[in-house]
Amino acid sequence: MGGYFRQHRSDQSTPAVICISMEAETAATLLARLLPVVSGREVSILVVSHDDIACASWGQSEALLASCLDYLAERPEVDPRRVGDFAASDLRVAAADCDAGQWKCTKTLASIGWLTRSASATEQDASSRRRLQFLRRLECPILVVAGGRGIVSVLEAIQLHTDCTNARIDLELAIPPMVRRLGRQIDNFAIADDCIFGWLEHKLGAIDIQQG
Repeated sequence: MGGYFRQHRSDQSTPAVICISMEAETAATLLARLLPVVSGREVSILVVSHDDIACASWGQSEALLASCLDYLAERPEVDPRRVGDFAASDLRVAAADCDAGQWKCTKTLASIGWLTRSASATEQDASSRRRLQFLRRLECPILVVAGGRGIVSVLEAIQLHTDCTNARIDLELAIPPMVRRLGRQIDNFAIADDCIFGWLEHKLGAIDIQQG
């Protein structure tokens, strides 16, 4: 189950973003969290439940995300050239925020790294090469958010950013600040969400200028 929030504009079509909830988070919860963030921005959002993606096979997940793009492309208020997503398989994606909880390849590689602390330099280089091969499939600007509950650590994300810079892959890194409460640090979702949508709005707006 999911939800759709439409920005009401009559003069021109606007960008849209497909948002996938985290584990143990419903689509309704994510939509409620994002409404204050997208209010006033020139962007519409389509929220998809994590369970709908996680319970499907990899091919079915790709098909589900493709159907989301089809739905947005048919909406009269959405500019089909400017859709942001978490998907790597559809060339219609114009910008991708690769949240680590959804980015299957990075999640797997990071888990392997944690379980094999004694991995050799050769194995680490091989993992970096596989990661870069995956990223080259994303023919769009990429944002990776690190730290907090994300499965990609800050150090891993910094290395990933360095590798992408050397490979001339358009990847940007965001590390939102944490909030200290009751003696422990927790994610500041308001700042993180605002950072992500600010980046998406900028990238999708730049596409409109280039193609307009």
